[in-house]
Amino acid sequence: NELIRQGAVLVQTAADVLEHLPAGPPQRQPGFGEPKPQPIYPAPPPEIPPNARLAVIALLSPDPTTVDDLVRRCHLSASVAVAVLLELELAGRIESLPGGRVALLPDALD
Repeated sequence: NELIRQGAVLVQTAADVLEHLPAGPPQRQPGFGEPKPQPIYPAPPPEIPPNARLAVIALLSPDPTTVDDLVRRCHLSASVAVAVLLELELAGRIESLPGGRVALLPDALD
């Protein structure tokens, strides 16, 4: 009932909705500028330093460790450490586990 008092109308079809839309282009609210253009492509992956892969692999074991702890211990930026972890996961050398943890797969020890 409150919605009806506020001017709500019953709609059953798309035509009902179109009938109650305002005519003309939408009005811009004062104080709002043009929307910022969204990038078409995501940012490129970070440049991975040569020693980054070795630093991350040295900290991994079959015992799960959190990604946050690994990032702190490897002394690399989070984006670089996560990029290395992604490469290792795609190569089948580590496994991502629930709770933001990763573990070295037993086959990767050979």
